[in-house]
Amino acid sequence: MKRLFLASVVASGLFLGACATEPMMPEAPKLPSYSATLAPGARIELPWRADFNALAYALSGSGHVGAAGQPISGGQLAVLGKGDHITLEAATSQSVATPSLEVLLLGGTPLREPVFAYGPFVMNTRAEVVQAIEDYQAGRLGVVPDGAIMPHRG
Repeated sequence: MKRLFLASVVASGLFLGACATEPMMPEAPKLPSYSATLAPGARIELPWRADFNALAYALSGSGHVGAAGQPISGGQLAVLGKGDHITLEAATSQSVATPSLEVLLLGGTPLREPVFAYGPFVMNTRAEVVQAIEDYQAGRLGVVPDGAIMPHRG
């Protein structure tokens, strides 16, 4: 068995280490969020509550996610099925611009309530979205300070 290296894992703001071989957390957080950076060829299985939903968003790089090893690359989102762990694996070859697979994992208890979305607005009903749009147009959602929005350089 070849040894694979994991660059880092951060769970809900807590650094978990540079290489993981055992379960990383004795108790899963209520709204788990992991940021994982995997070196080329690295593979990790993170413990996950089976009753939670899970999303994996690839920030950069390429690799595979889930038990079936579905391909994922920068800018793609994977909605994962049921299970008690999440598998991530970085492709053995990465581009020079993105030398590792960087993934944001998010999860939580399923909402089990209606969801209505329009553009950036997500609420429970159409009426709530209409109200949110009216609030936005009237300036009731706050103001972005001058100079706060700067171009992202990545």
